[in-house]
Amino acid sequence: GAMSGLQAMLDMLRWFASTQIRNVAAVAGNIATASPISDMNPVLMALGATVVLGAAGAPPREVPLRDFFKRYRTVDMQPHELICCVRVPDTQGPYEFVRSFKQAKRRDDDISIVNACLRVRLRPSAGGWTIDEVSSAFGGMAPTTSRAKLMEAALQGKEWSEASFDRGYAALAEDLPLPEVVPGGMAAYRQTLAASFVYKFFVGVSVELARLAARGPQ
Repeated sequence: GAMSGLQAMLDMLRWFASTQIRNVAAVAGNIATASPISDMNPVLMALGATVVLGAAGAPPREVPLRDFFKRYRTVDMQPHELICCVRVPDTQGPYEFVRSFKQAKRRDDDISIVNACLRVRLRPSAGGWTIDEVSSAFGGMAPTTSRAKLMEAALQGKEWSEASFDRGYAALAEDLPLPEVVPGGMAAYRQTLAASFVYKFFVGVSVELARLAARGPQ
């Protein structure tokens, strides 16, 4: 729904760092450091956020977060630029859903093994729902926060169904391959976590759709 993007951010922030860090940290710093396991970057990327960069004597420029991370710990910023603001579009209508996910070795105050955010906009169709728009972002699966573009393409315009998501899981495996010797190890486990987040997203949104249907026309 209309607040699901904010809720996804709050759900991730709940487990974000220690109290001491939270008291002095800044969202812009977390973005600019470009950690591949940043907890907020997948959420902001999936929501279509942009960063506005400013520098003395130059007009500001706006960069979509999906284009901001160039390679490991490298972003589209010049040494003289600062992040002036982060713009996050509102989620629209009752049929747009956003969920964030994180798996770490501890529940509190621990870095992620894998994290993700998924967003979908649905439209009612004959006997069900059609996926009008889908976006995704994963951390811990590549040197940068990464979209699963093949999975998004596999789901775009398709029926909201288990069969569609079965094709999505197959595409996800191509989007996020990990060699056995990947830094951080646990390659197969991390791939399984990423797929499990997509499955949880499908189940959670399906439950919410059933609730909406039970309520009837608003």
